[in-house]
Amino acid sequence: MENKNPVQGVLSLFLLVVTVLLIYSVFWGPLKQIGPDYPARTVVVAASGSTVTKPDVAAISFAVVTEGTNTQQVVDDNNQKMNGIISYLKEQNVDEADIKTTGYNLSPVYTQRSSLTGAPFTPTISRYSLHQSVQVKIRDFSKISPILSQLVTLGANQMSNVSFTIDDPEQFMEEARAEALAKAREKAERMARDGGFTLGKVVSVSEYGGSPYPMYDKVSAVGMGGAEMSVTPPTIEPGSSEVEVTVNMVFEIR
Repeated sequence: MENKNPVQGVLSLFLLVVTVLLIYSVFWGPLKQIGPDYPARTVVVAASGSTVTKPDVAAISFAVVTEGTNTQQVVDDNNQKMNGIISYLKEQNVDEADIKTTGYNLSPVYTQRSSLTGAPFTPTISRYSLHQSVQVKIRDFSKISPILSQLVTLGANQMSNVSFTIDDPEQFMEEARAEALAKAREKAERMARDGGFTLGKVVSVSEYGGSPYPMYDKVSAVGMGGAEMSVTPPTIEPGSSEVEVTVNMVFEIR
């Protein structure tokens, strides 16, 4: 039977210990540092703040829909009407950057002819339809009603909605954020009194929200079926918009 060398045994044990230490330092050490470096005792509170203000931008979405059997005629008629609308909007001092084409779709319209023999229906193209849609921003609210009326007169035969929002909500976000932070701290202090502990420093703050909630005024079935008729201007009310911010605050407790 072969005897083991004591020196080799000690050397093997040493190498095993070194290997374990290397694995710990390379893998386990960094993993321990991945988690948030929060104190062992914390309290988390959430609160919301909001600001209500008047919107300063109206967004009007409309479309010109043209149908016919000749595709070139359909395209020409549709483009002529939309070009006239765009020219009119620019005459009303609407900035070119506030006029945006949102859709341009030419597609066939099918009909199904019945068969007396019982064979499956065969779809056939009966006409073509071009749907061209635009969204325009109006900043002078006194022009909203006249523009809506003139859009129909010039050929727009689909109106989806008129939405109101705030063009630059940052100022109102700051007000809402300040209110949310004050409410969160007040809630934390109340929890500390009721729970019998003392608040320490703020460990972290996060927030979400901040987008204004627009008020919508629907405009439906305006001028459907013809743009030659006289159109009575609608009464459009912008209402108000709300900006809301929610914050989460983490406090150390003692």
